[in-house]
Amino acid sequence: MTKASKFMKRLDRVLDKSCNEFHERDIDAPQVMHEVVDDLRKLLAKASSADWKEIYIERDKAEIKTHVLNQAMELGTHHGQPMPTSSTFANQGGDSD
Repeated sequence: MTKASKFMKRLDRVLDKSCNEFHERDIDAPQVMHEVVDDLRKLLAKASSADWKEIYIERDKAEIKTHVLNQAMELGTHHGQPMPTSSTFANQGGDSD
């Protein structure tokens, strides 16, 4: 696993903390950065050009995904689909009925 992959895996784990946790409190980029700063330092100490290429690709994919998801949400509101609220996520305990 590349250094970039390790860093992005850690970042994903931080972001994947329970939906409840992220929707119950205002989490933002500085808070996430605080949680991954040690991993970032490790990456910066030994990153290769291949690591940076991998990070650029992942960043570009994330921008495209954000755009597509925003479009989907907008289309959903125009088609009368209910928009989730923070209480929607709070009621999801991961158990299926």
